[in-house]
Amino acid sequence: MAAPVAANSNADQPPTVAERLIAAAATSPEVHDWIARQLMAGRKPSEILVLLSDRVLH
Repeated sequence: MAAPVAANSNADQPPTVAERLIAAAATSPEVHDWIARQLMAGRKPSEILVLLSDRVLH
C-alpha cells in the first residue's frame, strides 16, 4: 500500500505564482505593502511578479 501524499505536495514542481508572490512579500514590509497596493488596484499576481523582477534587474 502506497503512503498517502499531502494535498499540497509539490516538492518536484516549481513554485506557483502565489507562492512566489508570498515569498517576495516576505522580504520586507515595504515590498509587502507595495504588493498589497498592487493587488488592491486590480493587478494580476503574474503582472506584479514581472514588475518586481524589473525593479530588481534595473
